[in-house]
Amino acid sequence: QQQQQQQRMIEEAIENLRTQFTVVGITEELDATAQMMGQVFPWLATELSHDTKNNDTAQLHNSPKKKKKNAAAAAAIDPRQCPLGHANASPQNNRCGPSNTHWDLPSHPDEETRRLILQHNQLDLMLYEAAKQRFQLQKEALRM
Repeated sequence: QQQQQQQRMIEEAIENLRTQFTVVGITEELDATAQMMGQVFPWLATELSHDTKNNDTAQLHNSPKKKKKNAAAAAAIDPRQCPLGHANASPQNNRCGPSNTHWDLPSHPDEETRRLILQHNQLDLMLYEAAKQRFQLQKEALRM
């Protein structure tokens, strides 16, 4: 009974990926995901496709007082680009220790913990595999 319910849930989630989302991205390929988003939704592109150099300074530094102060910064900025910054970071307090204190976690879980994580995340892993396949199909369709 529970297995059948879980199977229906994952089938519905995979169908939703296929029919309810215009773009499916994955964090392991964040740059490709951003590029894909820019191709599908041009207003989200990380780089403009037309030349905007003639009115860059006016748009970015329209205050006469700021022009002199920002002259060096203006030269370094290419307003045709908007790179997607990202960083992996852990909170200073993961609240895993006693009374919600920080606990230094090992860099990798032991084998039993790893097995339990995999066991309790089977549906997520199945959906993730479907998302990776969908992402690959999108890359092929967009000739990326």
